[in-house]
Amino acid sequence: MATKKQKQELIDTLKWTPRTYNLQLGAYGGEVYFGKVDRKIYDFFKQHKIDLEEYASDWDDDKWEFVPDDLRPFPPGAPYDGHNAIQCSGATLDSANCLTIYDENNNTVFECSLDPEELEKHGIEVHCWESEYINDYEDGTVVFWGGQGEKGLLFGADLELKQPFDPKKIKLNYSDADGWYIVNGIEYDGEDLENNDYSTTGKWGENKWIIVGDTEEVYEGVHSDDKEDEDAEDQLEWPKPHETGTDNPIDFPDSACTSETWDPVAELDKIIAPFQVTDWFDKDIKPVRKGEYEVMIDAPWPNSGMGRADWTGRGWKHNGTKVKIHQWRGITEDLG
Repeated sequence: MATKKQKQELIDTLKWTPRTYNLQLGAYGGEVYFGKVDRKIYDFFKQHKIDLEEYASDWDDDKWEFVPDDLRPFPPGAPYDGHNAIQCSGATLDSANCLTIYDENNNTVFECSLDPEELEKHGIEVHCWESEYINDYEDGTVVFWGGQGEKGLLFGADLELKQPFDPKKIKLNYSDADGWYIVNGIEYDGEDLENNDYSTTGKWGENKWIIVGDTEEVYEGVHSDDKEDEDAEDQLEWPKPHETGTDNPIDFPDSACTSETWDPVAELDKIIAPFQVTDWFDKDIKPVRKGEYEVMIDAPWPNSGMGRADWTGRGWKHNGTKVKIHQWRGITEDLG
């Protein structure tokens, strides 16, 4: 015999007029794909100084005709078409994202974050249906890793309701891609929902080699536009100290400009207002935008010290020549 609650649910269902709601996930996530690569492919790219990022973003097959078919990790310009162990896209399963249900008048019927604990509170099932971790591979294994970060609507689907909406009927399926939890499948009342409204803006992208176990330094590649600059840098002879044997490049007496104890960064900080520049960043931290920056140049005397250099998106150039740096900072105002 039906309980009082079951009877009331039946009455509500009979009174319910079928309608279409809309389910959406946003606003941060992306796509990731990675898999094992034959060592000979990696060695070929290293030997021929092929920049993986350039290869992954350039569809010009004629440009890459020298790369044999069996030494291509994927077709040029199509990194997502490789033999990947995992490939997924969608919203990240975390508190920065939201699950929202809209009615036919675009009014919000239900909303909660994608934090697993929050979802559990609402009775929403969360299920991991695939998992792949790079550290599970043997040390020395070469891995190709690619990914993009996106912002916007990452899942949109209609809910054809024949009875009142119930969040407990939602099930989120996600892929665990080396610790990046990506929601890429949703069910409602046991039925798969089709993602028919994916609209995002790309925020970042990266393609790289990984060698499991940190057994060796990973080759990062040289962009074709930079190869001539790199060759020229290898042949460049930095000016030697003055023939007098001192550190002064010319016959001037020691001064603040030639003293080993003089700190150009500290001196410049005295005359530049703090709001005009950012903090100093280590060379391992890459600028977000291309352009000119203040840098501490890593080179033999007298070419070392503070100056300005252009960040090309792949390396540093000073007066058109590729240079190495210790640290950099951005200029927030034109200092002339």
